[in-house]
Amino acid sequence: MSERHNRLTSPEGFLVDAYSLMDDEKDEILKQAGIKANFRGIKIIKTTNGSGLANIARTLEAEQFKEAFDNSPEDMVDLYGEHEKASHFYMALTTTQSGGIKSAKAIGVLRAIEGGIGDSITSRTIPGDAILDEESFDLSKVFEGKTISPEKDKVWDIGTVAIDKEYRKSSGNGKKKAGLAGLSLYRALYWDMAREQVDFMTAMADYRLLKRLDGLGVPMKRFSGVKPEFGYKGSERTSAVIGYVPDFRREVLDHSVEQRELASMAVFLVLLVGAVRRPEVYST
Repeated sequence: MSERHNRLTSPEGFLVDAYSLMDDEKDEILKQAGIKANFRGIKIIKTTNGSGLANIARTLEAEQFKEAFDNSPEDMVDLYGEHEKASHFYMALTTTQSGGIKSAKAIGVLRAIEGGIGDSITSRTIPGDAILDEESFDLSKVFEGKTISPEKDKVWDIGTVAIDKEYRKSSGNGKKKAGLAGLSLYRALYWDMAREQVDFMTAMADYRLLKRLDGLGVPMKRFSGVKPEFGYKGSERTSAVIGYVPDFRREVLDHSVEQRELASMAVFLVLLVGAVRRPEVYST
């Protein structure tokens, strides 16, 4: 395993192997990173694109893309290859126990891609036939009501949000962990975007991701000048969406008040108030 492991933990290149880690390889990478199973609930860590930990994130991505769209690891390389260096990852960890030994396990991932509006994977990969008028299409005008500066405005793109299906499709405590993992990933993303003064968030959102964002009250708008839904990378129902990050806190609060449901208020409290903490950063 050592030769393959050395490739997987090298910051040089992004191989198909990085999207297809075996369980023992994941365990070894977590061990080498010094991540101990000394926490309760869900722990969020942030890792850079060139680390072995990032390859655990990539494997989780690939597993969900395989389930949802029948995409292969090769398809993942094709999708994200040119965006890998601008990517960073948030991972949700939980603890498991086997044979009396407690260990950490990654059960969720969120990929963020940094850049300007012209660098966004969403902006760069909109299918030509999804643009209503290619001659007049202008990336600076895709957010209705605001002009986006390609040079000044900072944009983060959500590449993937994935939760391990073992937890997502379970019942009881496993399903609760899946829900908490998803909320915690968005919380960590929001914390970093606020700290880094990110102006806009974009996403090429399959209808399932868009439903999750709508459920949280995150104010995402469909790109102006683009069809509301179109086919993209195996999904028949994808939308190019964008949100103005400084509005997120107010909009999520308004959504929670309108809903007047305990679950919605809990989302707001967890996402935007005292529980918003900086994720632990790992570069190993």
